[in-house]
Amino acid sequence: MKVCQILVLCVLLCVTSAFLFRSRVHARANGREIESSCLAHADAGSCEFYSCFERRLPCGRTWYILKTGQYYCNKMQSERSRFSAEGQQFLDAAQRCMTQALKDTYRRDDMDCHDLEHLAFNTVRPCFIENGFCGILGEDHGELFALFNVRDLFTRGAAKIWRTVFDLALTCARETISEVASNADTAISNIIDSAA
Repeated sequence: MKVCQILVLCVLLCVTSAFLFRSRVHARANGREIESSCLAHADAGSCEFYSCFERRLPCGRTWYILKTGQYYCNKMQSERSRFSAEGQQFLDAAQRCMTQALKDTYRRDDMDCHDLEHLAFNTVRPCFIENGFCGILGEDHGELFALFNVRDLFTRGAAKIWRTVFDLALTCARETISEVASNADTAISNIIDSAA
C-alpha cells in the first residue's frame, strides 16, 4: 500500500469510528419553565433566543445552539451595517425565520442534541431562499462570504454545512437560469410581435 492510501484509510477509520461510537447527548429542561420573553426573542429574530434556548435545554458549546446558531446570529448582527438595504432586510428576515422555526423545539422538555442540530440546519435553506438569499448574492456576496468562518467546513458536522451550501448554490443557479430563460422568451416574443 502506498503511504497516501494508508493515510486515507486512517482518516476514514477515524471519521467512521467517531461517527459510529459518538455518544448521544440529550438536553433536558429539568423543570426549567418556558419563558415568554424567550418566545418573544424567537418571534423577533433576536440572538438572545439562542441563550434562552441553551439555558432551558443545554447541549453545550460544541452543539448547534451556541456553536452555530448564536455565533452566526451575533456575527450577522455585528456585520449588518456592511450590507445593502436589501441585504439587511434579508439578514433580519432569515434570522427571524430560523429562530421561529426552533420555537416548538424550545417548548419541549427533552431533546437529542444531534437531532436538534439536524433540525436547525434543515431550516437554513428554506429560511434563506424564502427571504431572498439569491437576490442579494450579486450586491452582497462579499459580505455574505465574510460572515462565514471557513474552519467550520472542517469540523464535526461539517457535512451538514457543505450540503446546505451546495443546496443554496444549486437553488440560486436554478433561479438564475429560469430568470434568464424567461427574459429571453419575453425578448423573443417582443421581437416576433414587433416584426408581425
